[in-house]
Amino acid sequence: MMLLLSHETTPHVVVIIRESEETHSNNIRSVVLCLESIPCSMPTNNAARFIHKISARVFCQWKGTGGNPVTVFMGENLVGSELAKTCAWESVVIDPLQKRMAFYMPTGEEVSFCAHAAMGGAFCMAEQTSMVRFQDSSETTYQAQIDVPDQIVSLHMQAQLQQQKVTNSPLLFRLIRDTLGLQSTDVQSSSFCHASIARPKTLIRVHSVEALHQAKAPLNPEHFKSCCDALVHSTGLYLYAKVNDEEYECRQFPRASGYPEDPATGIAAAALAASLDVVTPRRRYKFHQGTAMGKASLIMVDDMEWTEATNEGKDRLVSFNLVGHVQIDERETIDAL
Repeated sequence: MMLLLSHETTPHVVVIIRESEETHSNNIRSVVLCLESIPCSMPTNNAARFIHKISARVFCQWKGTGGNPVTVFMGENLVGSELAKTCAWESVVIDPLQKRMAFYMPTGEEVSFCAHAAMGGAFCMAEQTSMVRFQDSSETTYQAQIDVPDQIVSLHMQAQLQQQKVTNSPLLFRLIRDTLGLQSTDVQSSSFCHASIARPKTLIRVHSVEALHQAKAPLNPEHFKSCCDALVHSTGLYLYAKVNDEEYECRQFPRASGYPEDPATGIAAAALAASLDVVTPRRRYKFHQGTAMGKASLIMVDDMEWTEATNEGKDRLVSFNLVGHVQIDERETIDAL
């Protein structure tokens, strides 16, 4: 997996998709997602005339409420950055011919990976198996197991956990106080760290669920972005409060995604789970997010296993399943841009 040390070093990564030759019982299909570190901007020649557009939400509560929105675009030779700008949230562009995914922010910025977008895209690919060809791959980094009838996606990941202590605690305290409206007594300063399994998030433990839900989303996007930049290793703040040993309430305020708060953040929850598991292994975690937004969501991380990395033990490899419920809201066919 390609890790981001900072937002300024974002590599271009695409995801190659194939359906496994085996179809499991209960209509569970395995879709293998393999990362390649190559530019993934789609060519503009011979563009598709029509585009399949699917609006979905990932990490919904079991009754279909909440979840993180994602727009899935399917077609050949699509201009992903332009399609992304038509959305108010993240999108994933799938080229079924090339078997690749590309992930975008609503600003049109391409990012290396987006967990909920990958899960939504994998679910849509599992529904349209005729569009997927078999393809051998020697390096499988992600494997998604899809339960089509129950709309559950389990994304198996192996990644390197990178952690770094926050070096500018005074700035972070000011950000917590002046922007989020919390007091220094509401948070546990020893919990401050940048953690990454894909993109680095700044983890902040809040002493109570009540205080967590009193935090205010940033009102000045440019100021918040500049503060995250000054923290050096942050693409957003991930606040969490303990409910019990395996269950947490969380909120995510992204650095620059075009919206002030995120209802469900898979890579942030996974980074938090790994960071918690280093201290006290639990193997299974539940993260509730989006509650304060009225978009209650559920992210599950389970089957965590650790192996030592090769760089003198400084980082460790962790494998886990990121599990969420996918809700399809709308399907349409649109003209190509």
